[in-house]
Amino acid sequence: MGSKPPFIEDPYPSGSQVIREAFRRRWIPPNVMIRPLSENTIKQYNSTLKLWWKYCRITNFSPFEYDISQTLSFLQHILDSTGNSFGSFKSHRAALSLITSTELGANSELKRFMKGVYRTRPPKPKYDSTWNTQDVLHFLQNSSETHLKFLSCKLVTLLALATGHRINIRIPDFIKT
Repeated sequence: MGSKPPFIEDPYPSGSQVIREAFRRRWIPPNVMIRPLSENTIKQYNSTLKLWWKYCRITNFSPFEYDISQTLSFLQHILDSTGNSFGSFKSHRAALSLITSTELGANSELKRFMKGVYRTRPPKPKYDSTWNTQDVLHFLQNSSETHLKFLSCKLVTLLALATGHRINIRIPDFIKT
């Protein structure tokens, strides 16, 4: 490939600077285009972009160019060297799509790769444990406790069960059976 692109010799700037440079290279006003990205999204993409920058430096490749083989090689490197979950790979794909100006999610090879990652590292369940509401209701109905702390916990539990969306609450030890 010849000599390294001059910007790759520079130390990694930051996620927002890389995104701005990517927009600038496509003649898109970066200040307006970066505004829809939240600070947390930029922080999340920063880890991917930093790894991508380092990978491009090693492979002598421009981080702003699109090449599916380079992209897949990079993602395979992450798969081999980390314990990243499928959700992390979706984030990696989104970050790279942003700076390469290519909808990576539409690429058939990348779709196949992502399916492989999904099967290799499936998403983990949102909760590691759940509780049966019938057991809780039965316990509360048959309890003769009258002290204020128990009645307060009973009220909070019933309110949580009555809402349309459940909240993740810690069940007090004295309610557990």
